[in-house]
Order: sequence, then structure tokens, then C-alpha cells
Amino acid sequence: MNDAFSPIPLSDTQEGPFRRLAFRTCDSVCSVQIDLLLEGDIIRKVQYTKGCHGNTQGVASLCEGMKVQEVINRLGGIDCHGRGTSCPDQLARSLRLARILEMERNYDEALAGREDVLDALRAYMDSGEWLSDFEADERGEIPPQIKRGVLSEDGLYNLLNG
Repeated sequence: MNDAFSPIPLSDTQEGPFRRLAFRTCDSVCSVQIDLLLEGDIIRKVQYTKGCHGNTQGVASLCEGMKVQEVINRLGGIDCHGRGTSCPDQLARSLRLARILEMERNYDEALAGREDVLDALRAYMDSGEWLSDFEADERGEIPPQIKRGVLSEDGLYNLLNG
């Protein structure tokens, strides 16, 4: 199933300890893009392009300094006027995709023999974040163009325990 509400990754770059990402939001919301600055699992900056200026500024300001999973938990599923999503929900969905993209890179690097990423993958699987992302994928909330090796039950388990 393709989720019509999924944001689309536009860019993902690493600058020292910071990761800059941009996502195009779905057509059901007023904002058109969300730019993120992450430091590990801490949100350093959120910027919406378009949207209800006061609300998006408020959401962005409140999220700065928070952990990614906390924002996903708090904002995921918020609906705006029966649209099935909202600007805050698009932020939660973008953060989930950012985490999956990072863990997918780690997974690919571990498969290529890089052992220093195994601790991050183990922490991801043990934290409950993996299960949350796996369930979102099972509900069809992850865009089809996103690689899913890290979300395969047997693949990650075998990598970590093999």
C-alpha cells in the first residue's frame, strides 16, 4: 500500500555532527517542505516552508531540543480538519523516515563489513524504535521508494546475532 500522506525525502547531508534533511510534504497540508537539523537523535532546528505561519513556527520551536521519538509519539497522527494528516503529523512522519534512512545506511555498511555501526543498529532494535518503524511499514506508511533492509525481521536479527 502506498500512503498518500508520506513525505518525500529531498536531501540528506551530514555536516560534522549535524544532519540536514529536507522533505516535501504531501498535498493534503498547507506546508510544502520541512527542513530538519538533527544532532544524533536530538532535533536542533525545524523549518516549515509555507503553512500556517504561527502554528508551524510554534511547532518548530517546541520541538527544538527534543528527542526524535518523543516528537513522533506526540505529533504522529494529528489530523487537520479531516485531511488525514497535518503539518505536525508530516513532521513526525519525516522524522520517522529520517531515522529509517539513517538505520538503512548503517545496515548496508554493516553488511559490507563495517562493525562500528553494529552498536547503533543493536540500540535501534532494542529500543522499541525498530518495532515502531516496522509496524509503520506494515501499515503502509513508508513510501515505496525507501529501502527496507533494516526493517526486515530476519535480516537485522541475523546480522546482529550471526
